[in-house]
Amino acid sequence: MPLVRRNSVRRPTVEDSYRFFENRACRYFPCHEGLSDFNCLFCYCPLYGRIPCPGNPEFVRKPDGTVIKKCTGCTFPHRPENYERIMRLLKPSASGAAPIPEPLHGGTGGADSLDFSVSVNPLGMPGTVRAALAGLAERGSCYPDYHCAALRAALSRRYGLPSGMICVGNGASELIALAVAAIEPRTALLLAPTFSGYERALAARHTELAFCPLRREEQFSFGGRFATEFFVLLQKQPDMVFLCQPNNPTGTCMEPELLHEIARRCEQQGTFLVVDECFLGFVRGAERLSARRLLVSYRHVLVIDAATKLYAIPGIRLGWGFGSDMLLARMRQLQPEWSVSEAAQLAGLAALQDESYLGMTLAAVEAGRNFLAEELGKLSCTVYPGQANFLLWTAPRNIAEQLRRADVCVRSCAGFRGLGACDYRIAVRPAPENQRLVVAVREALGAC
Repeated sequence: MPLVRRNSVRRPTVEDSYRFFENRACRYFPCHEGLSDFNCLFCYCPLYGRIPCPGNPEFVRKPDGTVIKKCTGCTFPHRPENYERIMRLLKPSASGAAPIPEPLHGGTGGADSLDFSVSVNPLGMPGTVRAALAGLAERGSCYPDYHCAALRAALSRRYGLPSGMICVGNGASELIALAVAAIEPRTALLLAPTFSGYERALAARHTELAFCPLRREEQFSFGGRFATEFFVLLQKQPDMVFLCQPNNPTGTCMEPELLHEIARRCEQQGTFLVVDECFLGFVRGAERLSARRLLVSYRHVLVIDAATKLYAIPGIRLGWGFGSDMLLARMRQLQPEWSVSEAAQLAGLAALQDESYLGMTLAAVEAGRNFLAEELGKLSCTVYPGQANFLLWTAPRNIAEQLRRADVCVRSCAGFRGLGACDYRIAVRPAPENQRLVVAVREALGAC
């Protein structure tokens, strides 16, 4: 189908009439301002009932309390270049894809085993959380607060965002799944390598995926060729983009200027940007790197965080998301009843009160990470620079079996896109355990 360009925008010709026409005879033409090529094909927007919406609607509360969707400032369905995307969104969603295989992490050894596969806080559960959970048996006969009102209010005070922009879930994994279910993406853009949970949630809806590589020769950083390649892929207008800040398993962080530009372009084209910040609390200067500051300007940004890693409570399952009221309202509609337990809500409230714990965490993580990087480097291992509470490194040969026999569990990265059997991710643990790991790796390499 022939297309010509004018001012860098695709302008349909007469042959494109099955997907474009201008009804200049209409008394309301143009019903929205700001477009030189105005597509009247979708006169009544077929996305009006869709929440969340790829356009930029407002929500207005009428005097009787009814909330209506106001689309006066939205030109999404009238832009000629959006025809294919609208048609994709109108197709029924498929489900039932096979799960993405992922090697389980979490050691299965005895009490003396070393588990470096789970990247939780090396300081362990805060004392405030332990105290809060001590009396839980007396409250076990009561239903938890369905709206998590107290916890959302505490998060609102901590992060300076209205509680309406906060959603609490059964860990970050539930929030990722809810976001995908709410947006129903046909296409999505992911990093490679990155956390496989995004791909798992998207595969369940048969979403078409594209991957932007983080390159080993560039130490898996967001510099080099990354930005150029990423923006080329973003021009294809995926329905969703997932970023991980810092990225798992590489530990690398994206600079705020690049993150802001990605958010701006996503907002401009109606792409939902999800930023996973579950490990950002382990990074010094986290506030500067967080995408939360973008929420004031962009309605297509969702930030996900969790207490699992930072407060060492993976068995309790607690996460929270920050985003537009439009998106979070739809996610809450899809969320199972009482998915956030009483224990999780109590733990979250107690954790947010312990400010000193975070300062001690940063010091412990930095010291442990520096020690492991230096010692593994002495053993001819390649250690990639990261800022999180874990390290990605490559051994000269596959030593997984030797480490297992030594009762040391590390996270094999063979299941991550772009990584192999000699790549491992290890958590920063307490100093004595870090020292034992180095000894185990030295002995394993010597035995090969």
